[in-house]
Amino acid sequence: MAEQLLSAQEVSRRVKWNLITVYTKAKAGMIPGVVRFGKSVRFRESVIEGWLSKGDRGPSQRARSR
Repeated sequence: MAEQLLSAQEVSRRVKWNLITVYTKAKAGMIPGVVRFGKSVRFRESVIEGWLSKGDRGPSQRARSR
């Protein structure tokens, strides 16, 4: 069975973030499960669901690790 991939817009809806925020955080490595196809970005649904269930998607996750 193939892994289901989500678009940035679908992730944006699930996390209730602006689309630009999703792209910015994905580029910064703050969102797991990123798959790149050239300039296109997709997200592994199972990884996103696990990430959301852990509740570790806060806006300042990277700042906390400093």
